[in-house]
Amino acid sequence: MPKPTFHNLSEAKRRRITDAAVAEFSSVPYAKANLDHVVKAAGISKGSLYQYFGGKADLYRWLLTSWLPERKMAAIGAQAPPPGASIWQILEQAFVAGVRFAVAEPELTRLGIRFLRDHELEPALAEVSRQHRAAADAWLMHLLQQGQARGELRADLDLSVAAGFLAHALGEGMLDQLARALGLDLHEMLDEPGVVGTLTEDQLVTLVRHVTSLFRDGAGVP
Repeated sequence: MPKPTFHNLSEAKRRRITDAAVAEFSSVPYAKANLDHVVKAAGISKGSLYQYFGGKADLYRWLLTSWLPERKMAAIGAQAPPPGASIWQILEQAFVAGVRFAVAEPELTRLGIRFLRDHELEPALAEVSRQHRAAADAWLMHLLQQGQARGELRADLDLSVAAGFLAHALGEGMLDQLARALGLDLHEMLDEPGVVGTLTEDQLVTLVRHVTSLFRDGAGVP
C-alpha cells in the first residue's frame, strides 16, 4: 500500500503516477509489467517510486484493492437509489452503475479484466485476489442482511452463497455478459474495452434486469 510519502505529493503528481501504473498494468500481463515504463510515463525516477510504494506487487495491490474499488463504488454511490429502496432496486442500480463505469472508464475496466486473467497464474497476486473478494463480500453481505431483515429475501437463504453468486454476477459474470452482447469474448473485449460504449442504454438496462431477475426468482420471497 502507499507509503506516507505518496500521500504527501500533490494531487496532480499522485494522479500522474496512478495513471501511468494503470496504463502499464492494464496493457500487459502482470509478469510482463515493467516499473521502468511506469516511472518514465509518470516523469519520476525509479528511486522515487520506491519511496512511495514497496515495489511492483505493492503498487498493483493498491490499484486493485483500493484505487479501482474506490472509483467504482464512488460511481455506484453517485447514482444510488432513494432511501428506503428495496434490495432489488439497489442491486439493479448497482449493476447499471457498474456497467456505466465500465463504459466511462475503459482503461480501468481493462485493468479489472486483466486481473481476472492473471490472478490465478501469479502466486504474488493471491493475496490481492483475497482482499479484492473480501471487500466485495462485505458490501454484499451487508446488503443481503438488510434485505433479509426487511422480508425481501427468503429466511432460509444462505447469505454466503448468495453473496458469492452476486460477486461473480457483478464482476466477471457481468463483463462476460457484456462481451457476449457484443459478440466477443473477454479476451477480445480486453483488447478493445472502449467497444462497451457501443451498447445503447436500453441494451444495458435490459441486460442488467435479466441478471437481477434470475436472482430475484431464486432468492426472493414468493
